Amino acid sequence: MSICSNITTHEPSMNKKNCLKPLRMWIDGKSYTIRKYDKKKYDCMNQVINKTGDEKDKQFSTKIQLPPMYYSKLARYRNPQVNSVQNETNTAIQYPSSGNDGFLEIFGDSEESIEEAKEQIFSFLADIRNQTPPLQFISIPLLSDEIKLSFEKFKKNILDEHHKGVEESIFQNPLKLHLTLAVFTLLNDQEKQQAVEVLEELKNMFHKIKTPLIINVKGLNCMNNNYSKVDVLYAGASFTEDSNSDESLQNIANLISSSFYEREFGNFTGLCKEYSENVKLHMTLMNTKYRKKKGGTPKRWVKREPFDATEIMKQYKDYHFGDAVFDTIHLSLMTTQGEDGFYKSIASIKL
Repeated sequence: MSICSNITTHEPSMNKKNCLKPLRMWIDGKSYTIRKYDKKKYDCMNQVINKTGDEKDKQFSTKIQLPPMYYSKLARYRNPQVNSVQNETNTAIQYPSSGNDGFLEIFGDSEESIEEAKEQIFSFLADIRNQTPPLQFISIPLLSDEIKLSFEKFKKNILDEHHKGVEESIFQNPLKLHLTLAVFTLLNDQEKQQAVEVLEELKNMFHKIKTPLIINVKGLNCMNNNYSKVDVLYAGASFTEDSNSDESLQNIANLISSSFYEREFGNFTGLCKEYSENVKLHMTLMNTKYRKKKGGTPKRWVKREPFDATEIMKQYKDYHFGDAVFDTIHLSLMTTQGEDGFYKSIASIKL
């Protein structure tokens, strides 16, 4: 039975702007579409605005609870941006000192001024969130013995061939092989709980399909078109012909990702750090961000050093890594390692 019958899929676009949806954010229990601020257009944000005072001396205010990280980062905007918002909208904006819990409050003499100030502040929040590195991701583990052994053989062959810029540290850990479906910046327990709830909904949806689902990992590609300067080399993935699925792996991956971006029921969106309508199905094999300097410490805050994959692509373009059962969706913590060698988990579901 199809679980994607109500999902419209599209061919991937060469123009990234055409395939990316607007930024959506989950802010204090409500969903917002964030746009670059435009003085001539204000969207209703549906936040409760309180009114005090008599008819001659009305005062309006609204309270928004944010993760403490936003308050410390907003300090960067205090001069001149936040002051500019207050001056332009005739409002007063208050929020806790750096690192403290509490509310962001906006005070003004009209509902319109509150909405106007809020839209500009939300634009700042979107900038802050975009500048914050991903902290979590949704993955499908690909840890069959066949795939791990094939990966180890591939790694040994590549290292023996001494390609320019290739060293052992840039290879993925074989205990962490996976497909990444979406990345997140979940900043507090409330946002993490929302992601867990989406996972549970997905579990109920997957109960409607036949199992097992078998993923075949085959073929090489990279994240750019210049094979002589590559930062990320990955393998492709698809369902095998023996899988009992009416849907392609691409459609199911798109459904999982879109479930975190938006859903038909409920009132939140925006858990994904970024969203495109077609998930790039990839099992990372080599990534220069893993490269270590002398002493074994990963390089940080320095320009990445690409490697030459020209001959690798010629010799191994159709390399077959093997099959794995698709039976788990994992909400993983970036740059961690659990007791089993895979990433530490916030939550996971068995299909």
